[in-house]
Parts: sequence; C-alpha cells; structure tokens
Amino acid sequence: MTDAAENKPPAGAASAKPAPKPGSGPNGGPKGPAVVKVLPIAQPAGLQLRHRRLMLSFVLLVVLPLALAMFYLWAIAEDQYGSTTGFTVRKEEGGGATDFLGNLGQFTGSGGASDTDILYEFIQSQGLVEAIDARRNLHDI
Repeated sequence: MTDAAENKPPAGAASAKPAPKPGSGPNGGPKGPAVVKVLPIAQPAGLQLRHRRLMLSFVLLVVLPLALAMFYLWAIAEDQYGSTTGFTVRKEEGGGATDFLGNLGQFTGSGGASDTDILYEFIQSQGLVEAIDARRNLHDI
C-alpha cells in the first residue's frame, strides 16, 4: 500500500468530522460572546480605625449631650412658669353737665373707692389666692 492509502479511512466506514476549531460556535455557526472573568476592582470595605473614631466622635459630641439633656429635662428639672398679669378698668364717660358736678366730690376728698382700687385690692387678696388654689393646687406647684 501507498502512503496516501494509509491515511484514507477504510471503504464502508463513515468519514469522521474534523474537530471543531476552538472559539467557533456549535455546528460551525458564528461564535458567541466570549466570557471574560473580571476580578473585583477593590476588596469589600470593612471597618477601619478611622471609621471607629468617626463613630466614637459622633457618639461623644452628639448622642451623649443629647441624651444627658433629655435625661435632665425629663427626670430632674421641674416645670416652671412665669406669668404677668395686668388689667385696665375703663368707665363709660358721658360728658354731661351733671357728671361734671358729680365729679366735684373727688376734689374735696369725699369720693368713694373707684373700680380700679377695688379690683386692685381683690387681685392682691387672700380670696383670690384661695380660689386659684382650689383649681390648681398652688402649694404643689
């Protein structure tokens, strides 16, 4: 036999397909996208010393003073209220001649107590304090 005959498959045997080329698609079609494995750019972040210091400074400069102020206002401080009271008493003025003659008594000292004097005395009286104490318990406040 010749050298060419040795390379031929035997007669009657099916001819074998040549091995596909690397990178070609199935059945000789176009090849698909190549898959490239990419390593991550950076390692996953973790807590470092600067992060711990930042959290500690936040706790010391924000959270702790806030917590202390809240505790003081809630548990220690007492409610305090300041108030100012004022009043004005007005009379209806009639401008008649009889009013003029009726007011001459004030100049002579024989006039009675005015509404303003009566109201001022009531505001400073024990009766008003007792009325408020019955409503609001002034002793506890």
